[in-house]
Amino acid sequence: MCAMKGYGRPELLADPDWLWEHRDDPKVRVIDCATSDAYDRAHIPSAVRVPGHPWLKTEPDPYSHMNEPLHVIGPDDFASAMGEIGVSNDTTVVAYDSVSHQFSTRLWWVLAYYGHRNAKVLDGGFHRWLTEGRPVSDAVPEVNAVSFVPSPDEAQIVRVDELLARYDELGVQVVNALGPNFDSGVRIRSATSASGTSLVRLTSPTPSSSQTRTLPSSSPLPTSPCLPPPPVFARIRRRSSTARPGSPRRSTSFP
Repeated sequence: MCAMKGYGRPELLADPDWLWEHRDDPKVRVIDCATSDAYDRAHIPSAVRVPGHPWLKTEPDPYSHMNEPLHVIGPDDFASAMGEIGVSNDTTVVAYDSVSHQFSTRLWWVLAYYGHRNAKVLDGGFHRWLTEGRPVSDAVPEVNAVSFVPSPDEAQIVRVDELLARYDELGVQVVNALGPNFDSGVRIRSATSASGTSLVRLTSPTPSSSQTRTLPSSSPLPTSPCLPPPPVFARIRRRSSTARPGSPRRSTSFP
């Protein structure tokens, strides 16, 4: 799949060739994590879109003093969202988005949090797919609803109490994945969930914030240097939902 490239965890990635070979595999579900507008314009054939909040969080609670989305969507809502797009506990999920891969890796993490380990991110994302001249579609595939049973794995989240208790522990390293513009630090905001569990939120600083401070001994590791530059322009083949079988594909330019 991606083993030839020397990745440390090749099973977490899906190569475009592998994905195309499995495009009709009923056990594989391709998920487009882009916005609805981008999905409607063009997506990988047979790809479905993630419904709901783009970060897979619960919408803001109007009765919460912080009035912010929870750290992750609840199990019932996530099970409903996955079942709606045909993802069961046995489905191989391949997620993709465009430039930053933030939404596709977020889906990968939320799936892992709810016990689904058979998920991959498309190597190179949608931009690579376009650059290689692979076909796209604007058709929304029909999928049968299935059952997804969530099994939350709390080991995927570090709560503020655990962070404080283990911060200086040998073998524990806090990584700051914010961009280079946030090197001045982050604000630590604590909150309490409905169950009474302490949560930790790391939010971007503002120039006027007196609360901005750097987490001691944290290592900056922004995502952008880890990713190749995206192509600026590509010629792609679009499969129109209105095209008749056997009709020629249209060649369309996308910036």
